[in-house]
Amino acid sequence: MRKWFIIGGSIIVALFVWLCADIYHSSISAEKMEKGDISILTKQYKLKNVEPISTYHGKKTYYIASGENEKGENVIAWVPEKAKKGDVIVRKKEGIISKERVESIVKQDRNPEEIKSIRLAVSPNGKTPLWEVTYTDDENRLTYYYVTTGSGDFYRRYSLTRG
Repeated sequence: MRKWFIIGGSIIVALFVWLCADIYHSSISAEKMEKGDISILTKQYKLKNVEPISTYHGKKTYYIASGENEKGENVIAWVPEKAKKGDVIVRKKEGIISKERVESIVKQDRNPEEIKSIRLAVSPNGKTPLWEVTYTDDENRLTYYYVTTGSGDFYRRYSLTRG
């Protein structure tokens, strides 16, 4: 009987160690991958002071980062997970409407019950940088509302009914 406790305990300890090592390896790999994906900004786009902002998971995964171009202008870049030079979207920060402006547009157009988040996103075709606003409406539906980053024009909206 004692032999089975030792074998069972050894298996549990081995599984725990393996799980911890796997979690650690995954987190290190994800961090390296993100840094590697935005390195295209410093190498090919010659941006300085590149700082990651967020990760957007849409049709493709995009890493969104800010930095300075060669002229010293602040820019924001949308970098696809498997980036090539032509796939990266770079926009001057001064040409992007503020988060506060996006919030006021959504409040005026949709009258949400509660805004959950406002974050940078990109269109499914990977060509248009967007703001994604997540909110609940008066029917308790979770709604995703997208506006363009330049003018704040409506791009798309869809709602999910809570069950």
